[in-house]
Amino acid sequence: MRKSAILLFISICFFNISIKGAHITGGKMKMIHWSNAFRIQLELERDCIGGGAQFESGINVGLFNKMNNIQIDQYYLDLDSVRSYPYQNNCNVSNRCYERAYYSYTFYFPAGNYLFDTTGYYLYWERCCLSNDIDNIFRAGETPIGIQLDIPRFSINQYQNSIYPNSSPSTNTTFNPLICLNSDFEYQFDYTDVDGDSLVYELTEPNAGGYTDKNNPYELTGPKPYNDITWLSPYNKNSPLPSSTPFTLNAQTGLLSFKPTQLGKFIFAFAIHEYRAGVKIGTVYYESLIYVYDCTSAILMHPKDQFAKVDSTVIFRTKHSIANITYQWQQKNLSNPVFTNILNANADTLVLLNVADSMNNFQYRCYMQKSTCADITFAAKLHVLNTGIEQSSLKRITLHPNPSNTIVTVSGVDEPIKVSLYSLEGKLLKEIYHSSTMDVSDILPGMYIVRVTDKNHNANYFGKLRIGE
Repeated sequence: MRKSAILLFISICFFNISIKGAHITGGKMKMIHWSNAFRIQLELERDCIGGGAQFESGINVGLFNKMNNIQIDQYYLDLDSVRSYPYQNNCNVSNRCYERAYYSYTFYFPAGNYLFDTTGYYLYWERCCLSNDIDNIFRAGETPIGIQLDIPRFSINQYQNSIYPNSSPSTNTTFNPLICLNSDFEYQFDYTDVDGDSLVYELTEPNAGGYTDKNNPYELTGPKPYNDITWLSPYNKNSPLPSSTPFTLNAQTGLLSFKPTQLGKFIFAFAIHEYRAGVKIGTVYYESLIYVYDCTSAILMHPKDQFAKVDSTVIFRTKHSIANITYQWQQKNLSNPVFTNILNANADTLVLLNVADSMNNFQYRCYMQKSTCADITFAAKLHVLNTGIEQSSLKRITLHPNPSNTIVTVSGVDEPIKVSLYSLEGKLLKEIYHSSTMDVSDILPGMYIVRVTDKNHNANYFGKLRIGE
């Protein structure tokens, strides 16, 4: 039942009609612990096709006591970065602009009047409304989204003189919501827990909030109980879309599998329960969309950014679902604002021999022609780690501490406007803006590349970072 408009524990952040979220599609929250600090992170997803509200520059998240649902604190999470995933398929006129916003806040224990509640706490945030073209729920465009995180107590005992160490389950993979019609689909939600706690996956009801609606869409927080969404028949949490095989999420492995039989956008949600010594201590709730589209003509693989030394060989790859499609690789350099065809580059693989200094920041894409239309891949960038860069930029970058598994500080670059973290294969993993510190606690151990863009938009600063001890 919808709560009254006059409620205790409501906190309004931005009273501005421009923030109405007509294209929200999902999100999740987690908490990370290190030393005597706790970091709250919230990921919010939106479908940016057709416009809609932009992400807020910050949000208010409430902390509530599980024992009596009393709000005991509130945190303001800053917007760290926004990542776009512009999936598209020109031949089928199927487009989607998919964005994630990352918010965070760090506090130190003890940071408030945390009662010794052995049942734990929960964090909560909501706003209105979901994307209005979701096909499996009633009045999606008028339905809020609520993002909740269950956490254990902060202290070992009632004297609050010792921290109860716990971090929420997390993952480094990004769920791709574009699913092919009438094709077997499997995706591994490979969440891990740094504390060694046991994880159990479960399909759940999407959270429809309790404090906002289409007439009051502003960002709010408040205590339980919250509403569930209203499913359209015959859908439910265990069967959120038409499928010729059961829609299943393996409780132990997190493997999601199904075979969709209808085009459209379908919301679903699941929980990752965290158990320690057989007792459930926390839960991450994740809600997102599944976008089923016609893959009879589709780009199956886009080229990725590549890092290379001078005189080395670089390979860009793509793949299309049509076997006899015509490939044409294109290049854009710093002096030419348009892409031009590369001579004799007519295969699904582009090989560049003897990479030169002058090719740094060149972009490459593939134009794939069929009889009536064309598909074009995303543009991938070539980063040349040449001698000149090493002398002028790399030596001035300091990453501290290195190795690290928490917060990394970048120094040696005046007023960095962007810090990017890449895998050695060139995959962008994380970006922060207008800051010289990056939290890498949610990244798996290994070797990575850090790229920094300075205030003059010079992006030729690189350094290597080892995550983990």
